[in-house]
Amino acid sequence: MKMIEVALRGILDKMEDGERTTLQDVIDKVAASTKLKISSVGGIVKLYIAGSPDAYIKQGRTGGVIKGVERERIDMRPRCETCNQVWRDKPVDLDAQKLAAAPISEPARPTATEKSHSFSFPTEDDVGNFFDGDIGTNNNE
Repeated sequence: MKMIEVALRGILDKMEDGERTTLQDVIDKVAASTKLKISSVGGIVKLYIAGSPDAYIKQGRTGGVIKGVERERIDMRPRCETCNQVWRDKPVDLDAQKLAAAPISEPARPTATEKSHSFSFPTEDDVGNFFDGDIGTNNNE
């Protein structure tokens, strides 16, 4: 454990402030200098860098091991006082403004002849002589 810490300290001391390198390169260098397996060195190197005030690990495309102190992100966007969410201005929609300014008119209602999907109970004329005969008997014989 002490060998890994000394080797890692030597690597970080050689780096300039703000210089970045990949985590895998640091692990390979520490494993080569201590003559230990990469699998046993990897976790200890990550833990040491995560707790170190001299360097930090940043993930992503521009990530890696970076020597120096991580900058604190300052967000100047206005926020809600109760829930701390960012206030977002809604985008201007010109069509919505025109619709809001237009007078509201009721849609035309269809007349009785225009109703195509209306429902009404069948009358006796529609049914005809459907129920003539006895129920349960076959009238086709």
